[in-house]
Amino acid sequence: PRAALLDGPTLADFMPAGGGGCGVGSAAVAGVSRPPAVRKPPWLKMFNPNTNPETAERYKFVRSTIKKTGLATVCEEARCPNAGECWSSGTATVMIMGDTCTRGCRFCAVSTSRTPPALNPEEPKNIAEAVEQWDVDYIVLTMVDRDDLADQGCAHVAETVRNLKQRNPNLRVETLVGDWQGRLPLVGEPVG
Repeated sequence: PRAALLDGPTLADFMPAGGGGCGVGSAAVAGVSRPPAVRKPPWLKMFNPNTNPETAERYKFVRSTIKKTGLATVCEEARCPNAGECWSSGTATVMIMGDTCTRGCRFCAVSTSRTPPALNPEEPKNIAEAVEQWDVDYIVLTMVDRDDLADQGCAHVAETVRNLKQRNPNLRVETLVGDWQGRLPLVGEPVG
């Protein structure tokens, strides 16, 4: 195996032409011109909600509702770069069961603790009130994993969906739930 490493590419294979190291300064010294920057496609760019008064107002309304009700959103907790675009259109992905997960996935920016705070019993009602104020016909719920709870928080998810549907029976609710540690009987509770 060690011989294979010696026969592989060297650092020079990854250097710009002229061999002078990385960065703009070293390329200029070596007389090598830098290729033109490639523009990012429009769909990859962050959306600034303050570019027109209507989207700015909607963004500020959704943001203030989230702050006022103390809701956690995946937009904030996971530091999503698209929050401006979603909130200005009146959409948010609400993260239920708090802002602290019991798992520590390396790809995720959500806070982690083996002993997160207790569930807020008012959260299902608060979410339903906020969503009703947003006047949307579609809402996405996601959740932190709560391995510290006997039912993984399944009853809390079901109560949240019930509260949403009581206020607006036509509301479409997408729930992105955890794995509930593979306990299939739990899946039926929020669906039923």
